[in-house]
Amino acid sequence: MACALGVLQACSGSDVLAPAAPQVANTPANGGATPAPSPVATISRVTPDSLVVGTMLTIEGANLPANPSAVRLSIAGIALEVRAASATRIEAMIPAAGFACAAPAAQTLRIELGAATVEQSVVLRTAARIDLKANEGALTLSAEQAACVELAGSAAGAAKYVVAVVNTATQANATARFDLRGQGTGALTNVASVVQAEVAVSALRVPSAPSAFSALTAQQELVAAAARETAAHANLLAVNAEILRAAVPSGARQAYARAAAAVNDTVTINALLNSCTKGKAVNARVVYAGAKAVVLEDIASPRAGRMDDALRAIGGEFDATVYPLLTKNLGDPLAMNGQLNGDGRVTMVFTRFVNDSSPGTAGYVSACNFYPKAKFAASNEDEVFYARVPATNESVDDWRRTMRSTVVHESKHLASYAERLARGATAEESWLEEATARVAEELYARTFPGGGSWKGNTGFAATVGCELTQCDDRPLVMWKHFSQLHAYLRSADSLTPFGPAKSGDVTYYASGWSLVRWAVDQYAATESGMLKALVAGTSPAGVAGLATVAGVSTEQLLTGWAMANAVGATGATWNSADIWQGLAATFPGVFQSAPLRGRAVSAGSFAFGGLQLAGAGASYVTIGGVQGGGQLVQLTGVNGGAVRLTVQRVQ
Repeated sequence: MACALGVLQACSGSDVLAPAAPQVANTPANGGATPAPSPVATISRVTPDSLVVGTMLTIEGANLPANPSAVRLSIAGIALEVRAASATRIEAMIPAAGFACAAPAAQTLRIELGAATVEQSVVLRTAARIDLKANEGALTLSAEQAACVELAGSAAGAAKYVVAVVNTATQANATARFDLRGQGTGALTNVASVVQAEVAVSALRVPSAPSAFSALTAQQELVAAAARETAAHANLLAVNAEILRAAVPSGARQAYARAAAAVNDTVTINALLNSCTKGKAVNARVVYAGAKAVVLEDIASPRAGRMDDALRAIGGEFDATVYPLLTKNLGDPLAMNGQLNGDGRVTMVFTRFVNDSSPGTAGYVSACNFYPKAKFAASNEDEVFYARVPATNESVDDWRRTMRSTVVHESKHLASYAERLARGATAEESWLEEATARVAEELYARTFPGGGSWKGNTGFAATVGCELTQCDDRPLVMWKHFSQLHAYLRSADSLTPFGPAKSGDVTYYASGWSLVRWAVDQYAATESGMLKALVAGTSPAGVAGLATVAGVSTEQLLTGWAMANAVGATGATWNSADIWQGLAATFPGVFQSAPLRGRAVSAGSFAFGGLQLAGAGASYVTIGGVQGGGQLVQLTGVNGGAVRLTVQRVQ
């Protein structure tokens, strides 16, 4: 039924507002006709049936004012913006702001058309409604969109959601603050958390004093050893990045060839650390001279001449496995060789200089060696990496067990520097340079029996478990990745893959690797194609480059990875749930079978205020139970960063 606006009267449902009673007209004195009464405005329909903030409302009728300024609309006292008006139709925008975040409820729509007014009851939805099936995720919402969200009730009764608040800022120090609140209706029971409750992690404290691997008897010390080595290495990589950024070579250099070294030759090479102009001359013997590698042993090392078999095995493995792996999947360490010494081989220097000058470091490269002596006087003009020799109380077997992955890691740095310098590209951001070096180690670990394959969903027993129990001759590799990733997940809100969050933090080596691995698993057409594009330096540096080669936005990349961490879907290559369970069983009290730390609440009312996020940090809340109605979630108080909210229903 239509609502006439001839008098001020409420119109709701099928009520009809009758026009004013006709008046008896006086005959004009001149005998003319009586003027016809003005047409009565009528309203036939208000659409949609349920109004939503931030959307359009339409009023249809007859004899409506065609001038928008003659129309005034409001809901619950909040004015609407009239966008268009005609005799039969009025369109207005319901503002997104100003209304209280609440469940859908009846509100009063006030319609003023000139001097006439009518009020009508309408249902208004102030929340963005998310209706998900089990194991279905929602689109990412901005802070403004997430200011009021309604998770739809479950017809089956039980529902469980993971809500992740993610700081998508691309700088580690771009911190953000936020509040998260919830309210709902209906009784809730059987709450179970996807993210694990708080547990003590004092066992993960890194001891200050180093010790040899062969002396490791405590579970905690095994964790700490990897962290110490990583921390020492990180400082040296930062020095290299500064060198590469400050001195990008231009133009081609004259190629020349140096006489190839032969086994048992004695050569002198500069050992460099934090200077490109001063080095320490190391006299070394050639232990191995292969197709792609030359292995040098410092003749002043304590065991010089007594570990040739181990050194030859390292050189042979580089020729047979490591170099082909790098060139196929990441880049060529010898991409600049024609402009350096031209011998076509990577030089590995095992020297006590590393032990003495950088305790705790297994190995490192110096970018100085890629430049001519005219630029940096101490340059060897050669693809060189330096590595430590066994400690006094360390067996050669134990040393080799840790050194083999270091050879892969440092050779990948050589590949990255060579590929970028050959193209005149700038240095990669340090966190991503390390993340892709960890990817190289992972690819190496996958060359061993049962070590896994791309998207192979490989679990604990044949990989990390085999490394720890020394089931065969493979070295420690994936153990480092997952032990440090565990530490990151324990504090994913305050840590970041983009670098150290505080002094001594090395978790970004593992979280950066995890981010790259997830992106490759999720978006790559071929694993090697995406990785080589990332290392080559043809895309922007840092996370922007990773997003570019993945073909998505940085926001999509970071929120997708954050949610994957929460629901145990961090990629198709590794079965992370099985690996966490294996580590927890092997090291009870040190590792958790579900390491991600978050908050678990029953659907209904909850409030968390003043929460902080590092750049790329994520905070998690699991909401679950038997839900009788919709669950409201409010993201408010956002300050800093680029905060986004994403939701996945897991039950």
